[in-house]
Amino acid sequence: MIWSLTENQAVDMLRSSSHNVARLFVNVPWNVVPAASTMDQHASNTLNVWLVTAYHEGVPVIVVALAAVLLLSLLIGCFWLLLRSPPANSVEHLTPAAP
Repeated sequence: MIWSLTENQAVDMLRSSSHNVARLFVNVPWNVVPAASTMDQHASNTLNVWLVTAYHEGVPVIVVALAAVLLLSLLIGCFWLLLRSPPANSVEHLTPAAP
């Protein structure tokens, strides 16, 4: 039903995505496609975020949390460095402006 306002691809994508997010917190039943492999079923019904995957594969919560904090700290630090103005002796200040 491509032209339906309630059963189109965008609505199906939003519905599936919301179910996948909900599966992180509550027991929402999986959408099962009989011809799909087990790996495809799992990939289609979960969020493939490495933190969640590591946790579900048995990595201790403290290790996952420490890795997440470390990566988030690196992200913030890199973003902060990108936003800083260049120092006075940087290459950008030494090159003459084009005539």
